[in-house]
Amino acid sequence: MARVGRRIGELREAAGLTQAQVAEELDMTVSNYQRIEHGLQNVSIKTMVRVAAVLGVPTAKLFTATSTRRRGRGRPKGK
Repeated sequence: MARVGRRIGELREAAGLTQAQVAEELDMTVSNYQRIEHGLQNVSIKTMVRVAAVLGVPTAKLFTATSTRRRGRGRPKGK
């Protein structure tokens, strides 16, 4: 779910939308949508289809590889 969430975030940013705008279109709270992007929320196929429609992409595109790696929080790990 984390990879799919990152991909959804990338596609949202590419579409020039905020998390609040997408959440409103999906009729869900911003915090619930953020959980999807962070890979913390299991999502039904129906919701995935709706997310893809809001982002203006085919549903299959949500499952393609992300183009960027997510940075970790905090200090870098020592060598």
